This record gives sequence, C-alpha cells and structure tokens, in this order.
Amino acid sequence: GAGAVVGGVGKAVGIGGKGGPGGPGGKTEVMSAAQAYPAIHHNLVLLSDVPGGSEARNQKLREVEEQLHVEGQKLSDESVEEQLKDLPFTEAQIKRKEVEDRRKHFTALQDWFFEEARGFSPKASRSSKENWRETKAGQKDSLLSSSQQLEKSDDCLKSSRRTLNEAQVTGAASLQELQRQRSSMQRSQSTLEETNGNIGDFGNAKQKRKFLGIF
Repeated sequence: GAGAVVGGVGKAVGIGGKGGPGGPGGKTEVMSAAQAYPAIHHNLVLLSDVPGGSEARNQKLREVEEQLHVEGQKLSDESVEEQLKDLPFTEAQIKRKEVEDRRKHFTALQDWFFEEARGFSPKASRSSKENWRETKAGQKDSLLSSSQQLEKSDDCLKSSRRTLNEAQVTGAASLQELQRQRSSMQRSQSTLEETNGNIGDFGNAKQKRKFLGIF
C-alpha cells in the first residue's frame, strides 16, 4: 500500500510508459495516482498483460479490489479525522488538502479498475462502482460538514479574542482611573495635613500671646 493517508507521497514505480485509460481525470491524473499509490497502479498495468477471462486475471482483479478497499478505508472520514484530531488548526487544513488530492488520485485508479473489471464480472462491477460513488458522495458531504464545523469554531475563537481584547482595553482604562483617583486623594491628604499644621501654628501663637499678657 501507500502507507498512511496523512503524510508524504509514495515513490513512483517504473511502468515502462504505460499510464492507464482516459476518462475523468485523464492520463495525467492516473500518472499522478501512480506516485500516490504505486502498488495499485503497478497491478493495474500488469492486468493489460494478463489474458482476459483467465483465472490469473480474475485473481489479479481480486487483488486490486482488496487494495482499493484497504486504501478506501484509510481515506474514510473517520480515519482521516482520527489522524487530524490532535493537529493545530492550520496544519490540519493543509493535511485536509493533501487528503483531497489523494482522493482524486484514488478515484482515477477506481475508474481504471472498473474499466478492467467489466470483462471480469459486469454485474458485480456496476454494483461495486455504484457503491464507490455513494461512498465518495458521502465522504464529500461529511468533509464539507467538518469544514463548516471548523469554520464555526474559528469564528468562535475570533469572537473570544475580540472579547478578550475589549476586556483588556476596559481593564487598562479602569487602572488609569484608579491611578488618577489615587493621585487626587494624595493631593487632598497633603492639603489637609498642611491645613492642620497651620491651625496648630495659630493655636500655639495664641497660647504664647496669652501667656505674655497680650490678650
């Protein structure tokens, strides 16, 4: 397989110039898928050299189908969310983009497989393809829902930051007002002490004059 979904792209396998069919995504998409899923791509190319209707071809198709099933499980929303749940928001968004690219490559290989499988079991192929499409649609809807939830969480975080900033501004203003009031109280206390001192001096002078018989 290609290893974990969230991570680097696997090393491409030399296929001797064969690149798969056209259709959705075209040959370029299939060749990109060869880098993302070299083992699956390699087995699909080998199918072109296996006689149609033979047991060897049927066995190879079953092998590819199993590989697609395993990789499809890795691309499921549950698996992806489990891998992303502990990542920072920005890093998780980057990884989601990588997952979307891998899903495109995976879909190109699916389409190729279904074309090859038509000669293997047309009825089973059509049924499998419908299931794959339903799964893909469900994954897309779930991914959109997850993205909307992340955007909502981001909006809540921004709102909380705005509230915190406003609280800091209000706190700074309150601190300045308290400092102003403290300065005013200190000036009032100083004036009161000076007044008390003057009253004390006046009283002492009066006592002194009385003692000398002036009054």
